[in-house]
Amino acid sequence: LSHTVLACSCVRLTQVLFLFAMGQACAASTVFGVPYDAFGEPLVEGAWVECTASTADQYFSSLGKVKFMLDGDVILSFGGMGLSGGVYNYSQGDIQSYGLRRVMADAKGEKLSVGTVVRVTINGSETIGVVTAVGPKDVMCRFGHVQTWDSMGLDQVFTQDDIDQAGLRIAKTGRTC
Repeated sequence: LSHTVLACSCVRLTQVLFLFAMGQACAASTVFGVPYDAFGEPLVEGAWVECTASTADQYFSSLGKVKFMLDGDVILSFGGMGLSGGVYNYSQGDIQSYGLRRVMADAKGEKLSVGTVVRVTINGSETIGVVTAVGPKDVMCRFGHVQTWDSMGLDQVFTQDDIDQAGLRIAKTGRTC
């Protein structure tokens, strides 16, 4: 039985990798019991998603946060106005249909992108930095003149859990350039 399960799992993983290699979204319901976004990234509790389907833009004006997963479905909480506010249950088919993509957000739920100025408090001192890289699971920020990082250096990688725990947020600088 264990060989059968392993063989099925390997076949499933091979199918998913083939879809990625062909530039297609993952249409599988789950891989190893983990729900995935429409682009093949695993969804976990605390992750943020955005809608990429142009036909659904009117309904999704804000990012959604994965609250929990239940029986293969993902429970998302959306802020914002209109139909996007509230908590909703999404099947893997719904995720594919709306083109939900995993993104990184600050502690308040605002999407992070390269060049975004951010603030974080470390050892009681507020530090300002800039986002230098963004992936679906983490971001890299560069902080200047930081004495509190010790051995971590000026570049720091944050997962979504790290962002939430540290309270990292987009800095409202008022700059327009």
